[in-house]
Amino acid sequence: FHAFRLSMDESRGRFDEAAPMIINALKTGFMEGDGPFYKQPRVEIRPRPSHSFDGRIYAVASSEDSVRSAAKLGAHMVMFADRPWEMRLPAIETGRKLHRELHGTEPPHLMLTEFCICSSNLAEAEEEARKYQGKFVESNFYHYEFLGDHFATVKGYDAYQQKAEIARKTGLEGAVNGFMQAASWGTPDKILRGLEARRDLLGTYELNVAFRFGGTPLEVSERGLRLFAKEVLPVLKSWQPKPAKLAAE
Repeated sequence: FHAFRLSMDESRGRFDEAAPMIINALKTGFMEGDGPFYKQPRVEIRPRPSHSFDGRIYAVASSEDSVRSAAKLGAHMVMFADRPWEMRLPAIETGRKLHRELHGTEPPHLMLTEFCICSSNLAEAEEEARKYQGKFVESNFYHYEFLGDHFATVKGYDAYQQKAEIARKTGLEGAVNGFMQAASWGTPDKILRGLEARRDLLGTYELNVAFRFGGTPLEVSERGLRLFAKEVLPVLKSWQPKPAKLAAE
């Protein structure tokens, strides 16, 4: 924002104005807008959309503001496995309730993006998870500057401020422990039990899994991917959809 001579406080307003413009353009073939940030005369986009994007819009929803934005857009909420899911449930229920109110339909499934270590040896998997998931958490610490206090003064970054406060209180080790409670690691059976418990808590979800992150060696990533594909994925595909939990009135 500084490089473009803009205030970071405008971030949420700019997103909430631009996202509907983009979605409408994907429906109509024309981009236009007359909001406070983007004065865009009606113009054809090329190539024009040849297929509907209905049900295929995804929006990262980490903060309360972004959960509301996703609901307004009718988008799938995308969340990262970076903190215990019990902490996420109230925001998820809020987003689902708002979607029903705004669109009169059941909300689309969540997409959960996570970082997996899979091994037939539990002790090996735990050691690798603490090392590579830990490196990933550490990189986030420095990339987002979570040990600073700047998020407290920026509008729309409440989720980042929450994570920054946790980081300062618990330190890197505490953050890694919290990450490992949310993400998948271990034997195929342990991973499946964790994903099933997650489904019982959150309802049916889509799953987007990364096997290489935090400096994970290629051989560790490939081993985990192949084992997951062989022993975890067939079970996941056999699951019947479970309804999303209704938000409390």
